[in-house]
Amino acid sequence: MSLPVTAFVAILMKPNHCSWRSPPRSEQRRGFAITFDAHAETLSGRASVIDGDTLEIHGERVRLLDVDAPEGDQTCTRPDGSEWKCGQYVANKLVDWMGTRVVTCEADRKDRYGRWLGNCMSGGEDMALWLASRGWALPYRECKCEVIRDAAERARFGRAGIWSGTFMMPWEWRKAN
Repeated sequence: MSLPVTAFVAILMKPNHCSWRSPPRSEQRRGFAITFDAHAETLSGRASVIDGDTLEIHGERVRLLDVDAPEGDQTCTRPDGSEWKCGQYVANKLVDWMGTRVVTCEADRKDRYGRWLGNCMSGGEDMALWLASRGWALPYRECKCEVIRDAAERARFGRAGIWSGTFMMPWEWRKAN
């Protein structure tokens, strides 16, 4: 069975900008570049923000793929030397931006904490990209996500969001706390 051209284009344009996993070696040899999981989930609805990179939709927690935001209790330092609750602030910025819009997440696996790992959209915009481009989140260390990395680098050069001062990388903060 062959797909109509329009369906094929829609599949290629899916907004999973950088979370493609490396295919098994057997698939690489045959020239495939993308693997699909038969157990993928779509979670959609009004979301509650748990922290800057975790949402809850209908009782299911979703960790945004490709970004790492400051933890809820994490503080950052402003250019004048004063501390501010940047983790809490990032979560509030995400709440304000989402408003009452529907959030849709495509997820195919869970992390060790039982959260779905997903690419999420709100108002037609990729949430991870929104966070990174405004300086509210960093690229996740293991992601091969050039779009997110480029957006975060532009935010860093523009001293946007948490880049306006100094902060501990979220993964370092978690390890220390």
